[in-house]
Amino acid sequence: MADIAEARNFSVSLKAWTLAGYRDKFDWFLKAVGEDFSQHIKTSENDPEPIGILDLIQVMCAVNPTLFSPSTAPVEAYKNAGKCLEYFVEPNDKYGFRKLEPICRDIIQLFDYIRYHWKDAYNAEDEAGKRGRLGALNVMQQRKRNRAAMATYYFLDGKNGPVKGENLPIEKGFAIPVISSLRALLEEKRGKYAWYTSPFKFFDEHGSRLVKVIMTANDAAGTDPHTIGRDPQIYTALYSEVRRWYLEGRLAKLENKPGPEE
Repeated sequence: MADIAEARNFSVSLKAWTLAGYRDKFDWFLKAVGEDFSQHIKTSENDPEPIGILDLIQVMCAVNPTLFSPSTAPVEAYKNAGKCLEYFVEPNDKYGFRKLEPICRDIIQLFDYIRYHWKDAYNAEDEAGKRGRLGALNVMQQRKRNRAAMATYYFLDGKNGPVKGENLPIEKGFAIPVISSLRALLEEKRGKYAWYTSPFKFFDEHGSRLVKVIMTANDAAGTDPHTIGRDPQIYTALYSEVRRWYLEGRLAKLENKPGPEE
């Protein structure tokens, strides 16, 4: 299981007792995602489950509009898991994580969904009729160990168990900026967050453009996912694009013109 943690690049040097001491702080989250998902989540370093709670807390931070406003790039969600844990367990829910309770399951499933469909999104035909070849990119071959572990998705299908993807690991530095941009699709209703529109359908519609922005930036950065995950301009640009595409789609519907399906 330690190999899986290393492969996913989510490991953090926290003592097992540190996480164990916070276990009661995780109860609401584990209940919100459902038993079929929570059975795969470990809440201390010595637990046998394959997915660490810190992995998911980082994702929750990236999508949290209370923690990261439209003008604030969620870089910290990528680079500082320890700080994310501090935010998550803050007394009185100072950073609004309980507002995400109705969509916690969506969020962690969406993170797997984005990575599982990354290849299709990148290889899709662009406006010029050109297709990508994700597997041919140097960055996709850089990781040598535990590639298959990184391409195992535990939250795509709660009924049938883990889904094995292709042997193309999608690094956290790529996926965190993309999922963080989808917080532009959240609205607060009666003290809880809800989606303006399905984030899964939105990614189906616009994911190719989001993924290609990331991979183009990666080429410019010298094929370094860590640089991408730490670049605030990428977060800001993706968020702005998601909001623009959503608003354009809404306007098209109001004008009775074809727009993104909701």
